[in-house]
Amino acid sequence: MVVYIGGVFEKNTLTGAIRKYHTGLGRTVAFRDVPAGTGQGTLSSILTDHLGSTVEVTNAVGTTVSETAYWPYGATRSGGVTQTDQRYTQQRETVTTMGAYFYKARFYSTAVGRFVSAAWSGDDLNRYTYVRKNPLTFTDPSGLDCETPYVDLCPDIVADVVVGVSNYAL
Repeated sequence: MVVYIGGVFEKNTLTGAIRKYHTGLGRTVAFRDVPAGTGQGTLSSILTDHLGSTVEVTNAVGTTVSETAYWPYGATRSGGVTQTDQRYTQQRETVTTMGAYFYKARFYSTAVGRFVSAAWSGDDLNRYTYVRKNPLTFTDPSGLDCETPYVDLCPDIVADVVVGVSNYAL
């Protein structure tokens, strides 16, 4: 059995192994596996696409360990990341035979591209709809409302670039 603590720490109660997730910019960017009774363990990096989906895992020296590509709505197109259960939009795949993910408030099925239970989802009348039928632009980390990934970062990044360019001496 695995005990999850706040999405940043896991402990396998049978083996005693520990996994610590490291985050940055609101996303999981790496994890460290520490077998029971050992020291620092091994560090792996998680590379994501524009939606935050795990597309590649690399080891501590940057060598690719596994890769995955997704279809719109999250079904696996090729490959398969096995080092972590954080997959499409960094949600945990909980029912692997169905491609079902738990989005905190309800389950989402990549096979049908819809939530499997109803909830009010903003201005859409279809209560099973995922991200206003636009999976290439939006995500829904809570299972209740869609959002644009990194939208809060854009003004700061643009401002830093403008300031950096204006301060650049030719």
